[in-house]
Amino acid sequence: MAEIIPFPKKRKPMLKVKSIDLYYCWDKKLLNPFLNRLYKEEVSYVERWYLEIQHLLDLENTEHPLLKLLFCKNDNTLDLLEEYTSKDLEYHKKYDDSVYYVTSYKKLSRWLVKWKLLQQRRRLL
Repeated sequence: MAEIIPFPKKRKPMLKVKSIDLYYCWDKKLLNPFLNRLYKEEVSYVERWYLEIQHLLDLENTEHPLLKLLFCKNDNTLDLLEEYTSKDLEYHKKYDDSVYYVTSYKKLSRWLVKWKLLQQRRRLL
């Protein structure tokens, strides 16, 4: 015997949804041909770096050229990743209210933490 489920009578008010695009995370200084082949065009350059670095760290592949590049004290790629992520995060914080729904806010925060941890690790090496 089928159970009849009544349609809910109360509805939550609809939220006005707006997204805020990333700007600094698309800086051409972070363009990498290897990462371009792996990820779609819609994925920002910083996100490509984050996803690949996270993947390499999960595999414990510390000898990969991308990780070696980030841990090299003479290269500023890691500094740029942190700087651009911070800038976009600051921009997103300006719009942190109930009117805006910022999907990339959590991602940016997670990326920033990763870059800072990698910088600490680079200092220890």
